[in-house]
Amino acid sequence: MLIGSPSLRLTLLRTMHPFDRFTPNAKLSLQIAEQEAKNMKSSYIGTEHLLLGLLSIPKSLGFSLFTGAGV
Repeated sequence: MLIGSPSLRLTLLRTMHPFDRFTPNAKLSLQIAEQEAKNMKSSYIGTEHLLLGLLSIPKSLGFSLFTGAGV
């Protein structure tokens, strides 16, 4: 349910942290991806790190989608 005027909603969206709208599993996946990048001494978080992050949470939607596709 949206509350307030459109300009109030826009102001709230601009002041939110970009990851505030992510699910807890998505946030955890990103944290794991960041740690994987650090473990690999990488200066960036790449798709390989994101994939490891997604696959490390067995009850997540990402894990289900990848394993359902045979990854």
